[in-house]
Amino acid sequence: MFYKSFKESYVRITINKAINFLARIIGVTSKGKVIHLCPHPAIIPFFGMLLLLFYSEMSPIGLACYIIGYVSLAFGIFAGVCVGGKIKRKRRIPKDQQIGLALFFVLVSIIAISLNLLKSGFLPMLNRSLRFLLDVKLTYLSFLLIPGICLIAVHEKVRERFLAFFVIASAIISLLGFRTEIFVAIISGSVIGLRKKFITIFDIFAIILIVIALILFLKVRISSTLSVYDVVAIESFPEGLYRGSVLISSFSSVLPIPGPKLGPRTLIGNIVEFRKGVTATSTLLGPWVADFGVYSLVIFALLLGLMLGVSYSYQKKYGECHLAFYAILFSFTLTGIETGIVDIVVFFYFFLAMLSILYETVPSIRK
Repeated sequence: MFYKSFKESYVRITINKAINFLARIIGVTSKGKVIHLCPHPAIIPFFGMLLLLFYSEMSPIGLACYIIGYVSLAFGIFAGVCVGGKIKRKRRIPKDQQIGLALFFVLVSIIAISLNLLKSGFLPMLNRSLRFLLDVKLTYLSFLLIPGICLIAVHEKVRERFLAFFVIASAIISLLGFRTEIFVAIISGSVIGLRKKFITIFDIFAIILIVIALILFLKVRISSTLSVYDVVAIESFPEGLYRGSVLISSFSSVLPIPGPKLGPRTLIGNIVEFRKGVTATSTLLGPWVADFGVYSLVIFALLLGLMLGVSYSYQKKYGECHLAFYAILFSFTLTGIETGIVDIVVFFYFFLAMLSILYETVPSIRK
């Protein structure tokens, strides 16, 4: 009798702990009470593994690399959360400097979008073939609208204005015909809105349902991306093919520095023997595997997870611009599960997020 009672009690406690853990990841208690109102980065490897449901023909090598990659990412995230939780701020980035940076980003992006639309001669959102006429450098500068809006939104106190910021930003970005940045704007707004209590947990569940519906709608595209990743994993196993060229091309294809002039997605396309010049996406893990195989896969996954975890823990304590940066990193990594993280502007966001934390945590040398 005692054993049975003990067993039932143990099972009940275990289940409750599991429910509480999952609830904390999405930002609520098991009873629905709000805790920290910010999605945990552990959601990212969860969704990454979830994509395997859409591709049942993955090779053993591809599957092994995929699991290793997302386990490394998860480990890096939880290590980063622990590290970030112990970091203490020594000084604060003034609010006027945060707003100044935000306005600079918005101004630069509006100018870049205007010049790009003039260059294309029409709206790329209505004619996708016009995207090939867009200037790459101007396009990357156009995407600065998202961090600019996020940096402004974290200081907004009126819900209607907050929502208007992201609606307008999404509408402007959509003129160029890029879908990923629209998703990033929506996800970033949701992350910030949750933290600022402008968006309820019920709104988030509605967004999750929409995302699931979208994933089901894009099933063919996701399956195609996973098949490209599988080929890249097989061809690159175990030590890689490009020896760092994919990573370098993210910078050398845009900036006047030594390195491949083809973009990283074009290099990936060459592996799967697409016709010359055609780009291909290979999930979050593909570019890492292509460079140095399993070794770069583990290293980059750990580093990415570490930065996400540190950013998450730090913004929980101090908010402001760090909330904006975390929302951007979370959003680009979440969408990057399918598209990959190979654009120079995304690397710039990670650099800026880590630099802002270093600035506040490292004591000033000035007396």
